[in-house]
Amino acid sequence: MNLETTTDSLCDQLKKFFAKQMEKERRAEIEEAARQAANGEAAREAAREAGKGSGVFELTIVGLVMNLDNTTESLCDQLKKFVAKQMEKERKAEIEEAARQAANAIAAKEAAKAAAVREAASAELAIVIGVSCLVTVILVALGFLFYYLWLRWKSKRAGPVTRTPKTLISKKNVDEYYKNKISRAKVYSYSYSVDANSCTGKLKEIMRVLFNLTENTPKELADIRASQENGTKTEQNDVPPSYSSRAGPVTRIPKTPISKENLREDSTNEISMANVYYDSSSYIANGCTQKLKKIMRVMGDIFRNHYKSTFPDYLMKAYAKEAVINELAYQRRLEEEERQYTRFDWIGLMLLLLHLAVLLLILYLLGLLIYYIWSYWKSGRRGPMTQNPICPVNDKTLDRYRGSEEHGNMTPEAKILYLPLDNKPNKGSTKVDAILKMIFNLKNFKKNLVPTHTRTVSIKMEGFNHGERCYEFVPMDGVTPGSHYSYQMYGKNKIQVTRYVVGGKSWVAGFCIYIPKNSVWNVHYNMNLVKELMSSEFYPGIALAPAPTAPTAPRNTELQVKYCPKLQREVMTMEEVEGEIVVSHQEWDKYEGRMTTEKCDVCSKKLSIRMPPPAYSAVAVSEF
Repeated sequence: MNLETTTDSLCDQLKKFFAKQMEKERRAEIEEAARQAANGEAAREAAREAGKGSGVFELTIVGLVMNLDNTTESLCDQLKKFVAKQMEKERKAEIEEAARQAANAIAAKEAAKAAAVREAASAELAIVIGVSCLVTVILVALGFLFYYLWLRWKSKRAGPVTRTPKTLISKKNVDEYYKNKISRAKVYSYSYSVDANSCTGKLKEIMRVLFNLTENTPKELADIRASQENGTKTEQNDVPPSYSSRAGPVTRIPKTPISKENLREDSTNEISMANVYYDSSSYIANGCTQKLKKIMRVMGDIFRNHYKSTFPDYLMKAYAKEAVINELAYQRRLEEEERQYTRFDWIGLMLLLLHLAVLLLILYLLGLLIYYIWSYWKSGRRGPMTQNPICPVNDKTLDRYRGSEEHGNMTPEAKILYLPLDNKPNKGSTKVDAILKMIFNLKNFKKNLVPTHTRTVSIKMEGFNHGERCYEFVPMDGVTPGSHYSYQMYGKNKIQVTRYVVGGKSWVAGFCIYIPKNSVWNVHYNMNLVKELMSSEFYPGIALAPAPTAPTAPRNTELQVKYCPKLQREVMTMEEVEGEIVVSHQEWDKYEGRMTTEKCDVCSKKLSIRMPPPAYSAVAVSEF
């Protein structure tokens, strides 16, 4: 419209412009003709020719104006087409941009979901690593603690009293420490070894306690120190009297506690029947020297009178008898010492095994506790919301549980599928049985509601029926156009919730509990989730109405064929009056080969439903 108005005004302006130009030229020609008229006939002829020329020019201008009108009209059409094409291109560009933005938004959502999954996985991995590190630290600390207690207990053990000392370190491989300032103690060390020894500090502490007594020293140690300083100490190498009267056994192999390799023979010995050896490299006094000299004097007298007198027979017999008695006593002492050592070794081994068993038991219980906490934490994890269900078991190979012969079906609202060929015990069925008793308020029922080889339990919500698969739930009033289902898994394939979405709002249609494998104890279901689902908002497709306060229908115990709006088909129906109208449906169970009777809440008028038979376009629901 604006373009046409513009072209019209342009045509008018062109007409006015050409009219003005024509008027100017005509006036100029008239003036020229008037000037020429003064000259005579030539001026008149010129005026006549000018008039003809102006007429022709006027006709030419009119033709140009008409052609201009046609040109502007074609120009308007072309401009309209051009504008239409440009608008079409812009519209296509806008549509492509909107599609591109939608694709980018979907990609961003998928990336956000993937990032959330990765963050959850990384958080889970961090928790696992942290728990593993904590368990490792605890185990290492327990190991060190038990080892420390074991060493502390062994340090207090006292061995048996023996005649033969035990030397764990040979003096041949050690050298005496020449910087030792304590004359009453000898310190030996490995001169060729520079390795640090963790016992050095403890040995220094023992030396300080023994020889560097402070004013806080107990009275007994102070008395010992005073007596040692006064010179009344007992010689270090004195042999206790209890050892001097003991006789060793008679053997064929002599015992030589001192090697002759480092000794020299005393050339000043006056007794020809005795050899005396001494250590020429040592000048340390020996407390046994005086007693050895006394023994030499006694033996010298015996040796000098050996050929002049003999021992009586009774002395020889007494000596032989005493030698036999001493030999037997010595053998008994050796056996007792061996038994005592063996007993100590067995007691130590049993205590070590007991400590190991206690440690393994603690580790096992700690592992069970950590695994239980881990399973409990995993049971509350929420998976992503998807439109594709997850079924960890093959429910097509399972049979539906119709109840026991004794009690019948105690949970008609639940769809229980089990594996008939599997009779292995399953701890998960016990947990599911507790969930069903909580849902249907059957806590006082002592028997099990589900068989031990159950695999899936589907629980529908008000306003929905069970579908063909274990996770399918169909609205009683039919599927609304434009609606769809969404699925969400909780725990590690433990509970899957099916939601029915209509107009952007979702309702819980039901949920399915999975028992995918035979487990002994590590099965855990989130009871708080089940309570939350059962208390969720009901689907408003069916209006609830209060039950009648008094029976309004006569008692009719005969079976009749009537239409059930809940099952959406005609079934055999029986009505009874038990304080209120109770309607039951009787059907033939082709799996068990008998008639089953189940109570119908809808037909019992607990729900005020008056629905017509379903249309042929409605979604068909399986009889399972």
